[in-house]
Amino acid sequence: MKIDELPIPGALRLEAQTPADRRGFFTRGWGRWHLENRGLEPVVARTEVLIHASAGAVRQPRCLGSPWEEALFVRCTQGRIHVVLVDLRGAGPGPPLCLELAATERQAIYLPAGIAFGYQTLEAQAEVFLQHGEIMTEDATDRCLESDEIVWPLPITH
Repeated sequence: MKIDELPIPGALRLEAQTPADRRGFFTRGWGRWHLENRGLEPVVARTEVLIHASAGAVRQPRCLGSPWEEALFVRCTQGRIHVVLVDLRGAGPGPPLCLELAATERQAIYLPAGIAFGYQTLEAQAEVFLQHGEIMTEDATDRCLESDEIVWPLPITH
C-alpha cells in the first residue's frame, strides 16, 4: 500500500498496490499497522455504504463534535466523487481541500478527528464506503459546514 500525505496535517491518501497476474489481482485495502506506524488511530467502530442514484448529489462537509470526534476512512467503491475536506481543528475552519476519488483508481483517504468530510457524486450510482472510528449515538452532535467557499463541479441534485 502506497501512502501519501495530504496538505491537511494527519490526512492521508492510500493507494492500493495492484500487482496482477492472469487471474486478476489481490490487494490490501486497509491495514491497522500502516496507520499505527504513523502514530494514527486505526479504530473501526462502524461502517457505512452510501449509494446515490444520480450525479450531483451532495453531502455537505461535516464531522462529529466533541466528545464524539472520530477518525474516518473513505473509499469510493463505484463511480467517482468530488471530495471536500476542511480542517476544523484550531481557531477556525481552514480552506477547503478538494480532490477526486474514483473506484477505478483504488484509492482511499484517512482523516483524523476534526476534519470535516463532504462530497458530490460525479456519476450516477456512485457508492461510498466509510469506516468510522466511533459509534454514533443519539446524543452525538455533528458539525456541518455550509460554506460559500465550496464550489461543486456539477449542479446539485436532490
